[in-house]
Amino acid sequence: MMSLTTMSPSAWRYYVEEIARGREDYFAKGAERSGQFSGRGAEALGIAGHVANAVTLERLFGHGTDPRDGSALGRGFDPDNERAVAGFALTFSPPKSVSVLWALADKSASAEVLAAHEAAVRASMGFVEDHAAFTRRGHNGVLQVDTEGLLAASFLHRTSRAADPQLHTHVFVANKVRAEDGAWLALDGRELFATQKATGMLYKAALRTELTERLGLSWSAVDDDGAAEIEGVPPLLLDYWSARRHELKALGDELIANRSAKVGRSLSPNERAECFQIAAYRTRTAKVDADTPTEELRGHWRAEAEAWGLAPETWTADPGRTLKTPRSRLRFLGRDPGAIGRVIPGRKEDHRSVTVKSRNRFDQGKQKIIEREHRAQLLYPGRM
Repeated sequence: MMSLTTMSPSAWRYYVEEIARGREDYFAKGAERSGQFSGRGAEALGIAGHVANAVTLERLFGHGTDPRDGSALGRGFDPDNERAVAGFALTFSPPKSVSVLWALADKSASAEVLAAHEAAVRASMGFVEDHAAFTRRGHNGVLQVDTEGLLAASFLHRTSRAADPQLHTHVFVANKVRAEDGAWLALDGRELFATQKATGMLYKAALRTELTERLGLSWSAVDDDGAAEIEGVPPLLLDYWSARRHELKALGDELIANRSAKVGRSLSPNERAECFQIAAYRTRTAKVDADTPTEELRGHWRAEAEAWGLAPETWTADPGRTLKTPRSRLRFLGRDPGAIGRVIPGRKEDHRSVTVKSRNRFDQGKQKIIEREHRAQLLYPGRM
């Protein structure tokens, strides 16, 4: 799935503490990799692939300034203004069976799962940049114009708050884009929300394609939300680890409600995070936390699966690689340019296409997000 929320300048610290520094298990803590700047806007600044740390994130999301040196990028933000929009937080999460396979497969197959997830995120963000990286000019913003692209920071994570396997990527998109004339302006965030469902569908379809090509997996039927699970991954594993996450959320919601009633107001993002962190500590499995190295976590998850009689060897033909499911049941999308479009429902009654507003705001005609001649190239340029 792909979630999308706005970020205020004062809320950036929540994201840094909760995500970039590891409460949700920032990969750097496991010595795997650091968060990085990404997007065509970052490429234009020469910082794509550079480490996104607390200082650079504060400059960009806390003040609306250049992450490199703090210089102005047009009009800045008041870091204490709760109403200002500093950016947008996107989260890409694969189906639970994908995270389970990543957690329990051998190193080679696990690396392929991770690579497939990252490729699907890149394809999805490329789509967002093609269809939602605009700004507005003119009186009352009557004109929608192109920009250099998005200035973003991405963070890769491996666990849920309950320390269960949950591979996912956070992408923070700054509310700063540079127009073709060089002016730094606000991102037209409405297009992000207009393309949210299509982006999520595209991520899931691209992920299935990547995993099918890399590991030869088969999939369950695609549901109305574009989601499918890997066939052969035991449902009991999905149920157990999902149940623990639901337990944590229920406790976190209860703590938030109690604290809100006590103080007589809604809680801030930081206060909500504290409640969920308390819930995580109360429900988390002993000896497992965000600082635990990846291999140690994988060993712990394998031990749990074995204790339930669900070790990988019992449901894989070749441990960690080919699942024991008929190849004929595969839903393969990788070589049919029209297949991606068929699994992306429309936003209206037509469930065969998704439409977005045209780049030209004077032209209100609907256009398909994935046009026929570009469907395959959009996801995998040069591979068809």
